[in-house]
Amino acid sequence: MSHKNNRGRIRGSRRLRSVVGGLLAIGAWALGVAVPAVADYEAGLRAWEKGDFASALVELRKSADAGDKRAQDHLGMMFEDGEGVPRSNQTAAYWYQQSAEQGHAQAQLNLGRMYRNGKGVPQDDKQAVAWYRRAAAQGLAVAQFFLGLMYDTGKGVDASASHAYMWFSLAAEQGDQDAAFK
Repeated sequence: MSHKNNRGRIRGSRRLRSVVGGLLAIGAWALGVAVPAVADYEAGLRAWEKGDFASALVELRKSADAGDKRAQDHLGMMFEDGEGVPRSNQTAAYWYQQSAEQGHAQAQLNLGRMYRNGKGVPQDDKQAVAWYRRAAAQGLAVAQFFLGLMYDTGKGVDASASHAYMWFSLAAEQGDQDAAFK
């Protein structure tokens, strides 16, 4: 699978997280715990999946403002892709950063891409490596692949064939086909 357009892989993992989040919300409801941010996120995700970007934006924004890192990452994606909002790399980077700082691996990868390509933030390979490393340490195969590329090319880090091999191998073990060819 090419990493130029890995949205299918990203969206598939979001659906899994959506199911897990829904189960957690049901458990919290059964215990009498309030879960409005989860509810807003789930409603936003359902609206987004139906292509109702205006409703998705409202619900995801409520959840993101309440600190939901999944909603923050999803808003970043919407602004990066211009889904229901004017395309804005700066706004995308803002939301990715909010989520990434809370430890959301996909947002860390997304923010790393923004730094690598200078989209919405100044181009900075060292920052890209730092964010890729955080996501890769959580086991995100795409981040491991990109970190391997950075070591392979010496972008943001000293070139290191052994480090590149290690990160490519970790990504390949998870089924990343591009990494398997490195």
